[in-house]
Amino acid sequence: MSDKARVHFSRHARVRMEQRGATREEVRETVERGECVVGKDGRLGFRKVFSFEDIWQGKYWKTKQVSAILREEAGKLKLETVLVTYLCEVR
Repeated sequence: MSDKARVHFSRHARVRMEQRGATREEVRETVERGECVVGKDGRLGFRKVFSFEDIWQGKYWKTKQVSAILREEAGKLKLETVLVTYLCEVR
């Protein structure tokens, strides 16, 4: 198991995941296999686009992008927050 797989999910991140529609599995896959992006203030960012094809907040979306923002603390990765962008709205 890689170091990325040992991510501590902060309380804030868990709340944001629920509010924004990201699952723990999606976040883990984003960190493991997503594109690494530069974060602010020494943070690490990863993002990955997932097939969604479902309804979120009353609209049907084909895909969603999950972004995970992490910080290294005491040699461990701490998930600080999760952002979700829903893409390709179908009307």
